[in-house]
Amino acid sequence: MLLKLQHKVISIWNGMMKYKVLKDYHTVNGVVYKGEIVKLHDTRYLSGEVRIQDNMGRLFTLPKNILKEVSNG
Repeated sequence: MLLKLQHKVISIWNGMMKYKVLKDYHTVNGVVYKGEIVKLHDTRYLSGEVRIQDNMGRLFTLPKNILKEVSNG
């Protein structure tokens, strides 16, 4: 049962858009560091910002110009 759950989590991560952070970004929730790989959580179309989730599960709203898309492979 646990193996099936692990496989599902891995496939969800591979299906998401992933970005690399180009410079440190400080928020009230903490810091997203340069070089960290994050995944897309939500897009804010009007303001040019995206909501991302880091590898610890924290959510941040970042400007899209400090993110670079990386391949899902």
